[in-house]
Amino acid sequence: MVNTDSRARNWDCSFIENKQVSCFGRFSLNHYLSRFLCGDVALRECRSVSRVQLELARLGIDKSNTLANDLNQTLAQYQQAKDVMLQANVMSLNVLCSVHRLLMPKHEKAGAIRDKQNWLGESREKAVYIPPKADEAKALINEWVQDFNGTDFSNVKTAIESY
Repeated sequence: MVNTDSRARNWDCSFIENKQVSCFGRFSLNHYLSRFLCGDVALRECRSVSRVQLELARLGIDKSNTLANDLNQTLAQYQQAKDVMLQANVMSLNVLCSVHRLLMPKHEKAGAIRDKQNWLGESREKAVYIPPKADEAKALINEWVQDFNGTDFSNVKTAIESY
């Protein structure tokens, strides 16, 4: 059986490279982030928005299509976050927090390091994954940033492949 998602990702990479957007081998930064950044709406819902609907909403011609308007806002936030990352000379906690603030503007603690324990699952007892404790998060992120900046990357492709 052919994996259509893989084929789409490969096509996405070649299309993106022609438009000078980030794509590294078979990994499409645009594909990954756009799937992650659906904002407050589900990916399945966003798939129903056509390019025409999206453009009409972007131009302000059709203000009634809430989903297209939300998706346009999410795409603009994604572009802003991407610009911040591309313009940063070095990775820093400040850059990461700025990107988080841009990507999650409705989150009450957007751009801040968490101060409470969280987990993935219906309860902490039944958690599928429990990340490091909140009081360790900032130090761990700073350690990652220092390691990232201390690595001799010849280009962004090497950075992404390494991390």
